[in-house]
Amino acid sequence: MSSRAKILAQVKANQPATVALPDLELPAHAAQWDALQKFVETLSGIGGRVIRILSGEDATATILQAFDDNSNILNVSATVQGFQALPDAAFDAPAMLQNVDIALMDAAFGVAENGAVWVTEAQYKLRALPFICQHLAVLLPLQSLLPNMHKAYQQVQAMGQYDFGVFIAGPSKTADIEQSLVLGAHGPKTMTVFLLP
Repeated sequence: MSSRAKILAQVKANQPATVALPDLELPAHAAQWDALQKFVETLSGIGGRVIRILSGEDATATILQAFDDNSNILNVSATVQGFQALPDAAFDAPAMLQNVDIALMDAAFGVAENGAVWVTEAQYKLRALPFICQHLAVLLPLQSLLPNMHKAYQQVQAMGQYDFGVFIAGPSKTADIEQSLVLGAHGPKTMTVFLLP
C-alpha cells in the first residue's frame, strides 16, 4: 500500500461522528418583527439613514432635498430620471468617478435583520461605483423588505444568474484604530435608503 493510500485510509477511518443538522427555524421574536421598523432601526444604528417616499410624492424632489444642492449626483437607477447618467468612459477608467458625490442606484431587496440591501452589477452597472462615491443613495421598494438573511439567501437563489452581487449595510466604517469608529474610512461616508411606495 502506498503512503498516499495509507494516509487516505487513516483519514477515512478517523472521521468524526455524524451529528444532526442545526435547527434553522427562526426564533419566535424574529417572526414578530415589523420589517419596516426593524430595517429603519438597524440601518440607523449602523450609521445609515432611511427616507420614505410616500405615494404621490415626487421622488426626484425628495432625493434633491436630502442632499446639498451642489452635489454631483450620478444616476444608474431605472426608477428616477433627471440626474447625470453613467458615462461610457467610466467602464474603461472607473477611477474617473472619484469625484462623484452621490451614486444613486436601485436595490433588489432589503434585509430588516441587518439593514443591508442586495444589489447586483445589473443594477449599479459598474462594480466600483457603490464604493468609490462619497455618498451612496439606494432606491428600495417598501414591499421588497425581507425579515432576515435566511429569507434573503432564498431570494438570491430564486433570482437565478447574475454576474456579481453584494449586500451593502450602511456607510463604510472601521474601528480598527484605538477603537474609535470612523465612517467613510474606505468607501462612502453616508448611505441613504429611499423607501419607495
